[in-house]
Amino acid sequence: MPGIETDGPHIKVDINMKTSIEGCFAAGDCVGKPYSYIKSAGQGQIAALNAVAYLDKLKIEQRKK
Repeated sequence: MPGIETDGPHIKVDINMKTSIEGCFAAGDCVGKPYSYIKSAGQGQIAALNAVAYLDKLKIEQRKK
């Protein structure tokens, strides 16, 4: 994806699984080792919860306008 920060072959994310692109979250094997379904599932949950929070924040901001 153009503009997304990487570290070698992996996508860089913060603790909330946010990438360098606003509103874009990543998890699992694409963010680094160890390659494990348990890690992927956990990170996927973190990414999903933070994506929902991001979208909720956008809705609130839209209502204020």
